[in-house]
Amino acid sequence: MIVTYNLVNEIFKTLPIGFYLGRNIECTLSATDHGSYYNMKKDSIVISYPMIEQAIKHVDLTNKEIESVIRGLLYHEISHVILTPRDMDVTNARNIVEDERIETVNKNVFLNTNFKNNIYLINNYHGEPAKTADQAFYHLVRFHVDSSKDNCWITRLVGLLSRYKNLTANSKSRGYAYDIDRFYRDFIKDWNKNKEAEESTKSESDSSSTDTEESNSSSENTSDINDETTEETHETDSENGEPEDDKEIEDDTVVNGPSSNDSEDIAEEPKDSTDDNIDDTTEANKFEDKFSEIFDSVAKTKDDFINSAHAIIDRYNDPVLKNRLSEIIDRKLKQNKSNGSAINSYSGRLNIKSVTRDDYKWWIQQNREGHIRRFSNVHFNLFIDNSGSFRRNDDNMNTFIKALDYVQKRNSNFTFDVITINTEIREWKDHDNVFESEGGNRLTDEIKDVIKRHTKAQVNNYNIVLFDGNAHLDDEFIYNKNKNMEPFRHFNTNNTIIISDMHNKRYIDGSVTKARVTYTAKYCDEFIDCICNLLEKVI
Repeated sequence: MIVTYNLVNEIFKTLPIGFYLGRNIECTLSATDHGSYYNMKKDSIVISYPMIEQAIKHVDLTNKEIESVIRGLLYHEISHVILTPRDMDVTNARNIVEDERIETVNKNVFLNTNFKNNIYLINNYHGEPAKTADQAFYHLVRFHVDSSKDNCWITRLVGLLSRYKNLTANSKSRGYAYDIDRFYRDFIKDWNKNKEAEESTKSESDSSSTDTEESNSSSENTSDINDETTEETHETDSENGEPEDDKEIEDDTVVNGPSSNDSEDIAEEPKDSTDDNIDDTTEANKFEDKFSEIFDSVAKTKDDFINSAHAIIDRYNDPVLKNRLSEIIDRKLKQNKSNGSAINSYSGRLNIKSVTRDDYKWWIQQNREGHIRRFSNVHFNLFIDNSGSFRRNDDNMNTFIKALDYVQKRNSNFTFDVITINTEIREWKDHDNVFESEGGNRLTDEIKDVIKRHTKAQVNNYNIVLFDGNAHLDDEFIYNKNKNMEPFRHFNTNNTIIISDMHNKRYIDGSVTKARVTYTAKYCDEFIDCICNLLEKVI
């Protein structure tokens, strides 16, 4: 069925999401995003409506089922935001296992939510046998249908989920993804092998039945066979002959084939007419009940989920830093209000241009610290080296960028852009990116055009540059060959501050004469202090 955005959104608004996240947080339903995520800049969770629409557009639901299913799908998406590693490359098998993991871990977290019930409803599953190996894999993982003699695949699935039950959005997924891929390959190989054996056995059984029919036809023409002899012959066949062997093969096929649990359920289905009103979903859930205890060992509590949520949505929240910036903003707002009151107290009218003619540009505000302000708005461009050697500062940088977002929200006169530099230059379109360091360095003349693009008109622009290692290591041979190559020369302006360790001294000295340069081993701390001090002086 097609569910409208408005219907899903109305149900979404009723969910007490803050109750499960440990604090109130803005949550929005996006009509366009094809994935759910946490927006670090806005401190909000975004849920994908297209994902929910896709999940149930081919399903017929009753009015009673609609809200329950949508609630489950919304909580499913919230679980992804908190528990699914952000770096995970999605494949079909990985997505199936990850869906099972987050729902198994959170099966006891959300009130009045039955994830497993949703899966049966959405797939309209009632125990039908799998027709392909991939379908059998889905049935194993999502419906817990294990066709092996000793339930070895269920045991292995539970082990996989248990081993990685503590993964969150901040976790690295490499080992998890590798184990899923291996699990999937092994299952598919085994299922195909068993399927071939089953078909071979069936072929032999059909051939044997044909032979038996021919033999029976021949025996009809045989005379003088008494009942005692006939009974004795069947006894012998039952102990050592083909009929008993056929029975054993048939039973073995039921245990090892893809539909053993299906057959078992069909055999036990009540035939009494008084039981006709048993809900199909309840019947289907008998498959889960068989292994529910071992899957319960993977489940976590609401408090566990809240702790995981805190690790995601509060990871880059530094109250001390935020308070430091708040004090700066509050002082400036108070000072501006005071200055505004003083100006408003003058009742006359002053036309600057009429007084100074063409020299009115000299009427530029100079604050107490000596910084010139030609315009009321201030814009910072943060050029940050995110090569691998900077990795230990990733959390600090993410925390600081989020704190600057807080300043930007409170002061409409302040904006900033982030540009990261390793072997390539990346210009952030928004601040909800996650700062991650990797690779080497390669600062080229491309930076000239980047600086130009981020220099705003009618705004006081400041460039703050941070490099922790050799900014031109990958092209060092070029530098040795061509002494005129000086990658920092494009930052040689009065409105630029460069913070670096000593590795870049040979590139900076001589080519940079106007910018303020600081060499330090504590470059990240210096960078944060520098911006805080600059904010206090220029906003």
